[in-house]
Amino acid sequence: MTVQITNDLILQIRDDEELTAMARVIEDAHRQAWWQGFGSDWDKARVSAYMLRAAGFGRTGETEPQVPAAQPSSDDAWNGGGR
Repeated sequence: MTVQITNDLILQIRDDEELTAMARVIEDAHRQAWWQGFGSDWDKARVSAYMLRAAGFGRTGETEPQVPAAQPSSDDAWNGGGR
């Protein structure tokens, strides 16, 4: 699937709570994959998919995913949050 990233799209999805929760899981997955030495985009994507599944996203017939609020790490303080 290809999506054209536009300012309108960013503004539209910025306030979507589910997408924000998913983005937090993906951000953490990328960070963990990098720390473990899995630096390719494909490795990070697979780790992200696994962590999204573990967080309850993508499951049918189940309750809403329970994603804890993101707590800024010391790395986030150093790099401005990566956002």
